[in-house]
Amino acid sequence: MCAPGYANCDQSSSDCETSLATGGACVPKPTWFCTPGSALFGSAVAIAQDGTLFVSGWFQGDTDFDPSSGVDLRTSVGTYLSKFNPDGSYAWTRTWSSLYEIGAFFIHGLRPGPDGSVAAYGEVVAGGAVTKVDFDLDPGPDVDLHPASTGLVRFDANGSYLWGRSWGGESPPTIADVAFDDLGRVYVAGQFMGRMDADPGPGSTRRGIGGYNYADLLLSLDESGNYRWSLSFTDARCTSGLGALVVKGNWLWTGGFVSNCAGKTNPVVELPSLSKHFGVDPATPFLMKTDLAGNVDRALPFSNEFNARVDGIAIDSANHVYIGIGQSGAVDFDPGPGVESRTGPGSVVSLSEDWAYRWVVSGLVGGGLSLLPGEQVLAATSGWNSSGNPIFSLDPSEWANQRMLTSSSVAGLAILGVNKTNCPNGLEVQRYTW
Repeated sequence: MCAPGYANCDQSSSDCETSLATGGACVPKPTWFCTPGSALFGSAVAIAQDGTLFVSGWFQGDTDFDPSSGVDLRTSVGTYLSKFNPDGSYAWTRTWSSLYEIGAFFIHGLRPGPDGSVAAYGEVVAGGAVTKVDFDLDPGPDVDLHPASTGLVRFDANGSYLWGRSWGGESPPTIADVAFDDLGRVYVAGQFMGRMDADPGPGSTRRGIGGYNYADLLLSLDESGNYRWSLSFTDARCTSGLGALVVKGNWLWTGGFVSNCAGKTNPVVELPSLSKHFGVDPATPFLMKTDLAGNVDRALPFSNEFNARVDGIAIDSANHVYIGIGQSGAVDFDPGPGVESRTGPGSVVSLSEDWAYRWVVSGLVGGGLSLLPGEQVLAATSGWNSSGNPIFSLDPSEWANQRMLTSSSVAGLAILGVNKTNCPNGLEVQRYTW
């Protein structure tokens, strides 16, 4: 591992000899290892701040989850979640069987916690043909049954099951992102249709007004998984959703899109004049900031001509805001009186602490992003410093089958992709360090 701000450009040694501040930084070279499974089903990757790597996916048959000389053999069909220590050594794996009779848990995303724990979220599928069977979210010997719905589970640093929560009923939500605060409390962002109960416990907190439009959802659980609060930025007379979430200090930033808004927004946001295309309002990307109790501090929409949405958010130590936006047309990235219009398919825009425009880079594939060491930002397979100047670009021809990308501000970057040459019938984790 290289210390923050240094790169190992001379691959004949591992001394991390090059300072990024000197301008002589190289594109780091990867190490890689194979993990079992197939990208045909939901897979996810996440890195904790200390460099711990979490990988999830789908497996079938006899599978050794330890890519080193050790053996951790499982025989089943289902979903796995594996942990690797910061030095790359194998830690543990947890698996859920997936059978027609018992159901399945498909992991769509992972989020490390501040205490070494990890949250996995995704879709819970009930088993059985006529009489549906609740699914056991606890992969250990204990039982924690949940109906077909959206599920969230949390494990401690040793892989012990802490708790599982689910949202079902008339319209369970789709979880887009999860975040932790420093106390280990959980925040969930996504969207739902019609009405839903935001409280996964015995209580009831109804959201939505019915109908067939999607509404955005932001909710919080405490460190034990108990319901704290929830809110919707719009009501169900709009079509909206949240796609990104980040907590820094005592503030929470989230963002998504809103369109076809015949209802109201709360807090009130003056949406820009929306051009009509094929009789449908374009999806307008917006950014929202709340405190950790869910009280809204401010909300900011961007003006656009075609559909766009917020897919990623990062905040650096100077409280500069970086927003990854996926788009299908022009977006004005200057929220003030100026105009800085760019065309997609994806862009990263930077705002100051008071949300004034700083810079934008465009032409990316997708809008997800994360921070790298030295106040640098990563999106797609390119990186920029805090002033928006490019620092590197990975060869996109090598990542034709790229699936997921994430980074740690301490330990570097990991790309999870498909490699049929080195990892037949499996996934390859490419790990870069700075």
